[in-house]
Amino acid sequence: MIISNISSHSGEEGSELSADVFPDETPRHALRVWFRFPPETGALPTVGDPFLAGFLIPCMRSGEELHIEAPVSPRLLKSVPGIQKLICDWYPEFVQVSATGTESHGFIQRQGSPKTAAFFSGGVDSVYTLLKHHAKINHLILVHGFENPVQQKEFLSVTRKAVSPTCQGFDKKMIVVHTNLRQIADQNMTSWRRKHGRSFFGFCYQGSILAAVGLCLQKSLERVFVSASHSHNTLVPYGSHPSLDPLWSTENLDFVHDGCEASRFEKVKRITAEASFAANSLQVCESL
Repeated sequence: MIISNISSHSGEEGSELSADVFPDETPRHALRVWFRFPPETGALPTVGDPFLAGFLIPCMRSGEELHIEAPVSPRLLKSVPGIQKLICDWYPEFVQVSATGTESHGFIQRQGSPKTAAFFSGGVDSVYTLLKHHAKINHLILVHGFENPVQQKEFLSVTRKAVSPTCQGFDKKMIVVHTNLRQIADQNMTSWRRKHGRSFFGFCYQGSILAAVGLCLQKSLERVFVSASHSHNTLVPYGSHPSLDPLWSTENLDFVHDGCEASRFEKVKRITAEASFAANSLQVCESL
């Protein structure tokens, strides 16, 4: 697979980072993958990091080498063997592949003071992380196109309305991100490779698509919390995992897997006791 023509632009309508994707089974036209952010996000770095995170695991499933025609973080590249070993240990049908960029990049100059964010769906896990770290968290990131197709705008409207009391209660600003990454790369949805035998998104891909979104924001963020889906006692191979999520970090941005110390019941109990306004609007997260 080759990822090329990476471009970034920002304006009154928002900021976008996008690229052409050429799988080995090349379609007649390149697939264009994009990440779209609100106008206040500002300029996005034109680097290959989000695309490495977004396409490494699908390429491992397909046995395709991954080459990105853009600079890539040395720290992220150094983590690629560890990422691949974990995935191959968990899923024998995956294979290790090479992942390269045209060059490496160092520290990316920030826009303003560095911020901390957390991915947020309004579900138990993400509300628990927000409750724990609300003094540190500046922004909440809601990804549209993550659990539902990006075309389903009515779902986004319902979700934003539902999580509004929690955001207001904690006085946090929400960054809504739109992306078609999952539709292009998830191998239970894409048209360029055979389907996976089970939920590719949940079991293999959930954490890396979050990492791809977070890596778009390296100019403004220094840390992003990824909420745990499982407790230490119930850990299983999964797309978001305490051993995997931190490996997507770069010189600019650290990913922190958070919440493994508590069961789902314990999380709900604490949310109910300490933030009843959030407990009343908890969302149920579902994967396609």
